[in-house]
Amino acid sequence: MKAGIDVSLDYKRSTWNLTDDAANSQEVWDGCHSRSVQRIVDTALENGGMYIKLGQTFGAMNNVLPEIYTSGLAVLQNKARPQGIVEVEQTFVQEFGRLPYEVFKVFEKHPVGAASLAQVMSLSPFLCFVFPTAPCLTTLPLSLG
Repeated sequence: MKAGIDVSLDYKRSTWNLTDDAANSQEVWDGCHSRSVQRIVDTALENGGMYIKLGQTFGAMNNVLPEIYTSGLAVLQNKARPQGIVEVEQTFVQEFGRLPYEVFKVFEKHPVGAASLAQVMSLSPFLCFVFPTAPCLTTLPLSLG
């Protein structure tokens, strides 16, 4: 909510007395767009999950949003922050009733990869997708064998 208010106020302050024929009109608009997209990206990365997914969706709207927005939001395509081991363990216990260390011989605490709604953990003898931000989705073990 704060990011939305900051973006709105920035546009209001920056363009208050700006006319379309002003010499620096495009420069002022570009500055507002640039600051705004950075606030949106920072907010999405800070909150993770659906905020990143929403930012990715907006970043694909190149027929609606200015190019500065779509290129700025493109960073969200590969900047998902992995969940901490505590969240992963909590999700595992909710889904399976036990800690991953009680089920698998090897459970790496650092994810192999992270996306906006899931991350991949290395387990022996499986790779397992864990969805800490979307509890309605179940964990999906995939055999490597």
